[in-house]
Amino acid sequence: MSTQNNNDTCTPTESPPPTPTSTPLAELQQGANNDLSQLGRVSHRLAMTDDGTQLEKVLTLLLPRLLSRIGSNHRRTVDLTSAASASANRASAEEEIRALRQTYDRIHAKLVEMLSHAMKRVRADRNCKVPCRAVLGLLYDDGARNAHEPSSLDAFTLNLSLAFLTLGLPRCTTDEVEALLPGLISLLPAHSTGIDSLTSVARKSQHHQIAHLILRSIEAIVAGNRRAGTAGSTSTSAGSTLGRGRSSSASSSVGGTSNGAGSSTGSSNRSATASPSESLSGKKTQL
Repeated sequence: MSTQNNNDTCTPTESPPPTPTSTPLAELQQGANNDLSQLGRVSHRLAMTDDGTQLEKVLTLLLPRLLSRIGSNHRRTVDLTSAASASANRASAEEEIRALRQTYDRIHAKLVEMLSHAMKRVRADRNCKVPCRAVLGLLYDDGARNAHEPSSLDAFTLNLSLAFLTLGLPRCTTDEVEALLPGLISLLPAHSTGIDSLTSVARKSQHHQIAHLILRSIEAIVAGNRRAGTAGSTSTSAGSTLGRGRSSSASSSVGGTSNGAGSSTGSSNRSATASPSESLSGKKTQL
């Protein structure tokens, strides 16, 4: 696969979805067609992006937008159904709404295809990181330190965001996980209130998945701190051992030098003591 130029725009632009009841259906159809064409070009560029750093750079910009887009497109489809009910007495409007719904369905299918492709490639490349902070930002307001209301989140955006967070969390550093933990903790009570959290299978599954992410985050932080402490202890132990080794070597060198000096001094003394006798012997021989 060939590497794409990073200067090229490879992310779909997103604007607030128009309301079908206030916008002409022909205009909505034209906008939906443009969206579908744009997604087709982005999908091609994503497929042609090389694995590794290139894929990671593209997903950093593209993934949050795709997750947001699939939710907004689903809301447009729901609003379109309401508009169809309001104008059911007009045959021409029904035909236009039917065609527009088909286009929205094709957009949804293209988004699912792109997100499935991204997840498959990230799973295959263990070194590819997921933009977890940006994905969590779809569910949590970092500035206000509050989770978004569940009623304001589309089910597709919520479920797929949780799936990518589950995939990307083990690849985060300890510092990155610590930054994610406050947001994850805020999600838990937000998605645990109301009768739906007790009776809805989907809401219970979301609650369990958020709790699982919190537990994995805490586990990763504890393990990271333990590794850092072990590394610090090992470094200190190695330094102490090295210091003791140098002290022992220095002591041995000093002892060896002293012994050598003592031997030399003894030899000199013996030579000095024997020297007069040898002189006398020499004098006797001359006599």
